Amino acid sequence: MCFRYAPPALRGNSEKLDSVNKLLLERIQLSGEAFLSSTVVRGAFVLRACIVNCLTQRSDLDFLLELVLREGRALAR
Repeated sequence: MCFRYAPPALRGNSEKLDSVNKLLLERIQLSGEAFLSSTVVRGAFVLRACIVNCLTQRSDLDFLLELVLREGRALAR
């Protein structure tokens, strides 16, 4: 699944969104709480979650979403 953190204040500013998402990816990887990778889709830097464990539960995905939002909001300050 590919996605990007895109708060309303940054929508429309592709360069800034790319920058924020690169920093967000680094923060999440360094935290050790989850692992995301990245790719470029239609010229935009995006985060990539690859779920391959058959034991993954909804709560795991909810945790990942909350982590992305928490770290993204911290970067926006």
